[in-house]
Parts: sequence; C-alpha cells; structure tokens
Amino acid sequence: MAALQTINIKENKKTLAALLRWSTQASKPRIKMLLAILRGVTSTQDLVHETRSNRDTIRNWKSTYTRQGITGLIEETRGRKKSITVEKDKLVLRANRNYCDNNLTN
Repeated sequence: MAALQTINIKENKKTLAALLRWSTQASKPRIKMLLAILRGVTSTQDLVHETRSNRDTIRNWKSTYTRQGITGLIEETRGRKKSITVEKDKLVLRANRNYCDNNLTN
C-alpha cells in the first residue's frame, strides 16, 4: 500500500472559496481538492470522488502544490505543452499573410 501523501495548505477556506468562484473550469477541481483537505479529507480515494479526477491526477496536483504553491497549481495547464512559441507563431502567420497577398491578388 502506498504511503499517504500529506500536504500543508497555506491558504484559508475563505481565500480558496473566492478562488473557486473566479477560477477557470480546469482549476476548479484543484481548488476543490484543497478545500476538501482543509475539511480533513485525507484519503486519496475520497479526493478522487470529490474532484471527479483520478488517483494519479490527485498525486500530481499535491506535488505541484507542494513545490509551487497555489499559483503553480492554478497556472498549470492541462494536456501537452504548446511546442511553438508566440514569436514563431507570429512569423508563420506573417509568412502566410504575405503569401496570400502576393499570390491571391487579381
């Protein structure tokens, strides 16, 4: 059986409740996890049930919170990271626009 991963929540219930109201859809389950921990829920299985996530996700969120705090937990994105930078994206768009301007004019 895996060891219980406990974390110390630095924010109070009122702060987390306010964050929950104004957070993105992706951040809501993460904040719900922190609120549940503040209420005394320690079981990963119970946290899975309350957040409708899976065990690995709960473990990842706990690790992220421990390393980076609430900011890291909320700002963490879902899925794969974007492989193209904004600068490269702008260059591609500019090149496409120039191509269209040069080749599609009457």
